[in-house]
Amino acid sequence: MVKRIFLSWLLVLMAMPLLAQEGRPVFLGLQPADITKEPEYAGNAFDLNVVPVVVQLALGRRIDLRATTLVNYHFGDDDELGEWGLYFLAPVFIKKKETVHARSSGFYVGPVLGLVRSVRLNESKMTLAVEPGYMFKARLRFTVSGGLQLGGTWFVPDEGEERVASHFGVKVQLGWWLGGGAAH
Repeated sequence: MVKRIFLSWLLVLMAMPLLAQEGRPVFLGLQPADITKEPEYAGNAFDLNVVPVVVQLALGRRIDLRATTLVNYHFGDDDELGEWGLYFLAPVFIKKKETVHARSSGFYVGPVLGLVRSVRLNESKMTLAVEPGYMFKARLRFTVSGGLQLGGTWFVPDEGEERVASHFGVKVQLGWWLGGGAAH
């Protein structure tokens, strides 16, 4: 089942560039050093996202859609696959582009939705947050983007009580724009 869901996500991420019609730009990159340390983890245990793929599609002159994969491997007390999921962000850029074909850049703020399944802890998680950030203007095709996520996560265990906790994340993406013209 995990394999099917993971392959479905990869298919969606691979299809996003194909959805870029009329030469709209697509950002394809990685979110390096995506490390999670939860309070309940023993000692020096942590999770590392081993498939941190980022795809961002320009939807309009101001709004994009970004999807980031999450496949956390747990290191520490048990070395095993910990979690898998997807995070979606709809960055709304403060400055509107001249055309939909231009690459996005500048300050943005947008809603975040995270859908995660923890196979290690037998629970599902849903994160709702807001992310203010900045995407640097790409002179050629390479660019860097960074933001802060602030919000909450709802934990739904297979057995036991549900709980809500605050969510804070520092996110950095490195990647290349495919298609589209220079940022305006």
